[in-house]
Amino acid sequence: MAKKNKVIGLAHMINFTTLAEEQEITFEPLGFMAANAALRIRYLSVNDAFSESRKIWMGDTFKHFEEFEYSENGSKFISVAEDDFDVLIVGGNDVRRICKIVRANQMILNRRLKISLMSKSSASRRAQVISAGFDDAIDVSRIAPMEAIARVNAMWARYQMRADRDSHDDMLRSRLDRISEYSRLSDRERKILALFLEKGPGIISYFAMQQVASSSHETITFENLKVVICNLRKKLRDNVKIRSVHLRGYELVY
Repeated sequence: MAKKNKVIGLAHMINFTTLAEEQEITFEPLGFMAANAALRIRYLSVNDAFSESRKIWMGDTFKHFEEFEYSENGSKFISVAEDDFDVLIVGGNDVRRICKIVRANQMILNRRLKISLMSKSSASRRAQVISAGFDDAIDVSRIAPMEAIARVNAMWARYQMRADRDSHDDMLRSRLDRISEYSRLSDRERKILALFLEKGPGIISYFAMQQVASSSHETITFENLKVVICNLRKKLRDNVKIRSVHLRGYELVY
């Protein structure tokens, strides 16, 4: 049975001393990383001698999270039937068991942040869970809440960047497929067609096309470009044409 947690952690007092002055800065719980409040976090707790200390650490670190107790055949912790989640934190010191959890649920956890929460663990045990598919392994006896939240936010930012990039790539692939036989396109042909779509109606200069079709180790010539365009024309849909504009460039017409 899942239960909602709304736990306010202890305030953290940190003193920073510089050569010029001594200044006391007080952080309210989560105030130093407010962005994390928007994350939908699920915590799966494996019962052992350190369960309570991990739960206290969770409450001191995350303002809101949904907690589930681990059971051998339980799957509610990954269910999205009623609500979705962004982060799964698995608390436990049994490496074999927590590795099995992430491996058995790879598909649904593919685009979700996965963190192993341990206590008094060794470097080799943390390495094992990361190798199994966790994005990070945090030891509550070593990592302070402020550092943990910074790490979670940094990892989530990278996940979002990758998701945005994947979404952009999927959209571009769909647009290219509408005007060409996408699966037959070479890398250079895809880049040139993508340039046409990015710039919109109008003439694209020879130079701009040569730039986008060249690689870091090979610059294509004007003659190379003409060959690429010739081959590309054969892979366009029936209602799509590439028109040559003398001394200026090419134009996509459809």
